[in-house]
Amino acid sequence: MNWKKSSEENKMILTEDYVRKTIEEVAPLVEEESGLKCDVKDFKLKFKLISSPLASYNIKNHELRFSKYISCNGNCFYLILGHELMHHSQYHTFKDLQKREKEFISSKGLKDKLIWSNPFNSLIEGDATLVEMNLQEKYFKNAKAGEIRNLSYLYWRGMLCEKFNDGKDRKGINELYTAPVGELIKIFGENTIFL
Repeated sequence: MNWKKSSEENKMILTEDYVRKTIEEVAPLVEEESGLKCDVKDFKLKFKLISSPLASYNIKNHELRFSKYISCNGNCFYLILGHELMHHSQYHTFKDLQKREKEFISSKGLKDKLIWSNPFNSLIEGDATLVEMNLQEKYFKNAKAGEIRNLSYLYWRGMLCEKFNDGKDRKGINELYTAPVGELIKIFGENTIFL
């Protein structure tokens, strides 16, 4: 068994060995789905006793962060990891993405939670959710992932699907990462919080 079960049903206790092996399995699938390079060398892994978010990608230090205990089955973890590896691919492929997002946030004077309410974040999270759900459909059908999905991310994914041939036009989606911000605003709007 690659992961340890805790005393609670469907709760995983992640180990570094399991996460690294899963990264090696999932990264090529993320590349295939996204058309972006997913270089997985030298990831730093950090485990915390947190409940939310279950996982995150830290752009600055190339670090994947995980809750030490994740309530899901093994296939669900593949989806969580696929979503975070997609973030790595986005920032690794489009080097000025974070700078462009910060400039937009600064120009609009967004503060606190509203910094997540911008068209760049809509693209980043919507596309990561699109790839995650494609992975589920193709490879991990029995993953129970509904409870981990953010409604805003699902909404933004839907916008990408609507505009880009049900999400199959990867060239068009990937071009958005370098498109003028006005193109993103046409798709997602300027203030993109979905309630």
